[in-house]
Amino acid sequence: MLTFQVENGREVAAAFAKQLKVIHYAVSLGHQRSLIFYLDSADLQTTSFRLETELQKRSWKEYAGEGIFRLSVGLEDADDLIRDLSGVLDNL
Repeated sequence: MLTFQVENGREVAAAFAKQLKVIHYAVSLGHQRSLIFYLDSADLQTTSFRLETELQKRSWKEYAGEGIFRLSVGLEDADDLIRDLSGVLDNL
């Protein structure tokens, strides 16, 4: 399991959903295939949990910013996964 950020996360998430060929854009942890999903900070804070203190808010902002990608790596060849991600990111 990996998490990472990129600028314009929502935009990149839309590109991933349309263009990835090996990695699937889906929410799950238990699968043999690689899966990726964008967790938007604003959505998470209204649906999953609330940040109550300034310390919690600051900590979240430092960690996740506007949102993070969660990538669950499956059984595919590492070079195929890298090529798939790079193919989308290089064209943004």
